[in-house]
Amino acid sequence: MFLTYSLFILLLLLPQCRAIPDIISSHTDRDATYHRQLSKRHHVVPHIPSNRTYIFVNPKSGGRKAGDILHLPNPYVYKGIAVYHLNVSGTLREDKSALKAFRRDVSKTPENVFTRVLAAGGDGTVMGCVNLLRKEGVDLHKVVIGHIPYGTGNDFARVTGWGVKAPSIPGHNNKGINDLIEQWLQAEISDFDLWRVAFTVHKTYGSFWNVINRMDSMLTRKGRKAIAKIDVPMMNYFSMGLESKIGRDFERRRGQSQFWNKLRYGWEALRQIGKEVPTVKDYLSNVTETSTNELIFHTAYCEGQSGHHDEDGDDDDDDEAPKGERNRILRGRGDKGIPDDKACSLPADRLLYDDAVSLDVLNIPSFAGGNDIWSRADHWWNRPAVSGRGKDKLKGAGSFSDGKLELLTYKDMLSFYLDVAFKIGNARRLYQGSGPFEFNFKKSTPTKRYYTYMQVDGEYFKVFNPDKAVVKFDQKIRVMLGKQKA
Repeated sequence: MFLTYSLFILLLLLPQCRAIPDIISSHTDRDATYHRQLSKRHHVVPHIPSNRTYIFVNPKSGGRKAGDILHLPNPYVYKGIAVYHLNVSGTLREDKSALKAFRRDVSKTPENVFTRVLAAGGDGTVMGCVNLLRKEGVDLHKVVIGHIPYGTGNDFARVTGWGVKAPSIPGHNNKGINDLIEQWLQAEISDFDLWRVAFTVHKTYGSFWNVINRMDSMLTRKGRKAIAKIDVPMMNYFSMGLESKIGRDFERRRGQSQFWNKLRYGWEALRQIGKEVPTVKDYLSNVTETSTNELIFHTAYCEGQSGHHDEDGDDDDDDEAPKGERNRILRGRGDKGIPDDKACSLPADRLLYDDAVSLDVLNIPSFAGGNDIWSRADHWWNRPAVSGRGKDKLKGAGSFSDGKLELLTYKDMLSFYLDVAFKIGNARRLYQGSGPFEFNFKKSTPTKRYYTYMQVDGEYFKVFNPDKAVVKFDQKIRVMLGKQKA
């Protein structure tokens, strides 16, 4: 029965396989217009462009099509613009020398002159390019970042107006590269927020696993000791839950073809419908915004009690219930909501409604290959994820330059799948704010342990016995805004 149902859904999707995210779907013209208008509303920066442009190329991206850029003359000159290319695989000595020359060029430019830097690859190449510039000591306020999209989802390119697919380069009579240079000359410049995600696990029981060469590999330090903390930059989004598991399974089977990768992602999503997976309530205790001391939500978990016991069955939490104006719920032993003489007190209007399978944190209005899931979650049938935060408090539009993040959930896998495949708008809004955001997990013990899946900008992990995650603002960079439809 399940196989028949899966095949039926897959057949429905075949006519629109172009739109399966990462991924599943691409924007409609209306969505693309919304993103371009949204981008241009915020912090457009006056600038004087340099006559030099650098393309940082990931030659393996796009089924190795990005590597065609490396066959251009170096530099390639058009209308007085010198375009240099660098291989960011880090294996070629001449490219390392070119990187040092690039750093010198940028350092010599006046303060009000921006040097264009284009990342040719997927979303990961864009963030990798920014990290490389940081490592080399390049002043990020003197460069502007653009994207030549060769990835599968290309969410960064979608929201910054560079489309969903790179043109053929160099193209007939160099038309492909010349058209791109024309677009770079006309591009506006905008601020763009960067964030950081610091994730820690239990020092004894915890570990991070990711996919390396299609195999599960534990992240370790020298001596094979498991890493207890990762601290990574975030450009697009951070999420925990089932969609991160889908992405992780997809990474183990990713191929060279963008078309088949989209179908593969859709199939991995179909496989998860109806399967039992850890929910947000299974592993998270609460989420707070530390700058405002705002409790965003909790899962009715009291540390030391709910789902955690000493081996003799005794609980060790003796907090008394504080007085407050909000209605409160008492939680006792075993997640059953049965109060006892050692129960703790939590605000009922911040209790997460659903056994949500996914928790998503967005910096850009594009997720899983072009889905503005925050904007679509404003339908009349979408209730907020907690009772004490009405829709009137969650009306702000998503933007990559406003210093805010958007948090939302999906109650089940089918809701997520239908939203990204058919743009139904099934997400539930949680919060919009400036952070820092602290995600506190249930405490692991020798007899009770937890795991979840998480991803940062398309880098996927399986996390055993998570302890805490903190998402905080890092800095602003500047990006080029194109005019292509997503």
